[in-house]
Amino acid sequence: MALKYRHNLSMPGEESTLGLSIFMAVQLYTSTGGSLPRAIRNNATHVALWRTKNMKELKLISEEMAGEVSPEKFIEVYDIIMTGPSPHTMMFVDIFKKPNHPSMFRKEYT
Repeated sequence: MALKYRHNLSMPGEESTLGLSIFMAVQLYTSTGGSLPRAIRNNATHVALWRTKNMKELKLISEEMAGEVSPEKFIEVYDIIMTGPSPHTMMFVDIFKKPNHPSMFRKEYT
């Protein structure tokens, strides 16, 4: 469903890729079971990240975003966003940034 249906269900007169939007909430980006399969991760258009202590996983996320931003820049922005007192800070990544947004990165949707 996550891979196929984003290309289905178009409205009459609309382009064929309107499809279905799917939001997934997961605690683990990767694991031996129960995480996001690579095919789904590679087709994501937006990613929301909260603080993690797993630097290996954060490095993998930054490398998988390398088609849009360098892993070094990703980690730099992550560190800037996560600096702050709130334990609930979130980094939102718009992989296909809109022309009216100055950056693909946002803190708390701002």
